[in-house]
Amino acid sequence: MTAFFAAFKLAGWGTKLAVIGVVVMTLATAYGIWHYKVWSRGYDRALSDIAKQDQKAISRAKEYRGAVLDCRARGLRWDQTSGLCEGRRM
Repeated sequence: MTAFFAAFKLAGWGTKLAVIGVVVMTLATAYGIWHYKVWSRGYDRALSDIAKQDQKAISRAKEYRGAVLDCRARGLRWDQTSGLCEGRRM
């Protein structure tokens, strides 16, 4: 590790920026993969609950679907991130 930092100090600005860029992109990619896996597990769990005929899960899915359809019927946009109907037109 010490050798890496010594080499990093001796490198030019272009090389330093490239190394920093690679580190940032690697971290961003790892975060994106982790976030997708967490989201996917939640989605799979919701589908599993509905498939098991869990009435509570089915009721919630119908409630959410109704809210989305109502939002769209009014010509507005449903924001999946916040789970809210936005005032912007589609």
